[in-house]
Amino acid sequence: MDTLKKKIKEGFEETFSVILEEGELSKEEKEIYNEKLKKMESKEWIYLSKSDVASSLFASHKTEGGLIKVSLVYAQRAKIIEQIIITGDFFAFPVRGIYDLEASLKGIKADSEKIKKKILHFFKTNDIEIVGIKPEDINFTIDKALSKIKYLKYGFDLDEANHIFTVIEPFESILEKKPDLLLLPYCSKETECELRYKKDCTICGRCTIGDAYQIGQDNNLLPVSIVSFEDLIKTILRYRKKGKRAFVGCCCEPFYIKHE
Repeated sequence: MDTLKKKIKEGFEETFSVILEEGELSKEEKEIYNEKLKKMESKEWIYLSKSDVASSLFASHKTEGGLIKVSLVYAQRAKIIEQIIITGDFFAFPVRGIYDLEASLKGIKADSEKIKKKILHFFKTNDIEIVGIKPEDINFTIDKALSKIKYLKYGFDLDEANHIFTVIEPFESILEKKPDLLLLPYCSKETECELRYKKDCTICGRCTIGDAYQIGQDNNLLPVSIVSFEDLIKTILRYRKKGKRAFVGCCCEPFYIKHE
């Protein structure tokens, strides 16, 4: 311990060009020490448990300049963005401009209007250019991530909310229509399955599509396999003519982004 203290002392003296002398703590220093000691002896500090609940939210948005991806950490009680990472296949000049933008948004209230003003102010006061992408595009992507907070009131946690995407209409409207169609991707079937490129399923139990078919049937949802994007459009139009109100389904993220 004495060696460690000596090295720390030497480091401070060298870095700040000062000479440190040993002495007793002042009254004010003792008060600060005792105050900090209570915190550092607590279970929260020792086990690094947090009083707030923080969750990661993700969103992507395709623009003329490329794909924008946002990953942020949202503190549910404080309602702030603790951390944010903005990535994608776009080109920014200078590169550090994106890092500076991320830093400027750290700790901001998760309020759409405040975030928009912050982003617009950043681009106005900093010499940064992102080819083919406007400040509004970044703001839209962040809004898209934060919009998933609303799923909490429906019983989802935010990890589950990250896997929910809506098309054509908002989530609330889809629920009101009470979906009666379940669309499932052919690529989730086994590659050796003779029905892989067919719209049927025998619920043989060899893949999870069978489980999804069963869940759909148990909840009054008509399950249908989708074999391509063109088939998806045709299927939606066909069942709409038959009076189907809305649909739920699943697909991989690349498929969703490509056809967003």
